[in-house]
Amino acid sequence: MGRTRWIAVPLAVGLALAGLAAPASAAEADTEAPTTPGTIVASDITTSSVTLTWAASTDNVGVTGYELRQQYFDMIMLRSVETNAVTLTGLSASVTYRFAARALDAAGNVSPLSAWTTVTLAPGDTTPPSVPGKPIASDLTGTSVTLTWTRSTDNVVLNAYEIYRYQDGAAPVVLVLPQHPPQTYPTMTLTGLTPGATYTFAVRARDDVGNTSEFSPSTVVVMPLDAVPTCAVDYAIAAQWPGGFQTSVTIHNDGTETVSGWTLRWRFADGQTIDLVWLGVLVEDED
Repeated sequence: MGRTRWIAVPLAVGLALAGLAAPASAAEADTEAPTTPGTIVASDITTSSVTLTWAASTDNVGVTGYELRQQYFDMIMLRSVETNAVTLTGLSASVTYRFAARALDAAGNVSPLSAWTTVTLAPGDTTPPSVPGKPIASDLTGTSVTLTWTRSTDNVVLNAYEIYRYQDGAAPVVLVLPQHPPQTYPTMTLTGLTPGATYTFAVRARDDVGNTSEFSPSTVVVMPLDAVPTCAVDYAIAAQWPGGFQTSVTIHNDGTETVSGWTLRWRFADGQTIDLVWLGVLVEDED
């Protein structure tokens, strides 16, 4: 009669042996850098934008993006770009830029830098403003003068006027009159001048991108030795009687500055004298 024999198998040992078996292979770390991007090609160049494209890099795993370098003189701007094409805006007309790119992968590997490409943007506004009119001098004092001239026009935006002041062959003094908003009748008052001195003035206009007009015809101004009076006197007879009369004298300040004191000189007809003064002090002048 046959017998069934049972063989005990130590499962725990078998499990332990299974645990000691070699582990499954893990993915090795990616240390391979992407290939170098192609040389950048510029297209659709305007006064403020440009489109850049280049041959894409390849990678053993995958390229995740590009670092685009934009150089202007000794300044370099870094831009993150997802693909091998980008349109840059907000650039400056007539300015020359240099561009280069390098690729990145998910592991942080970086390719060598591509060759540099030089791009000069299209020129912007090159038309200067029209010539301003000849300056006209007014409100002349010993130390100041007001200049007014016919305004310039520009094809885009007029920025300012430059007023050149010449004296005795010295280097000109340049004053700037901003034009935002523009004046219909451009006017500037110049102060701190020298009584008795001779000045020559000329004006030119400037637009927003720096184009300048030709100079206006010049104006020569001789400053008076003494300041032009800013006060006016009103004289009236208030009352009169045989052998005498009463006068009313009113002094008006027609200037823009406050008058802190004044002196009124009076020259009488033969035989006239002053007996009484109100609101003033009488001082006899030998002259």
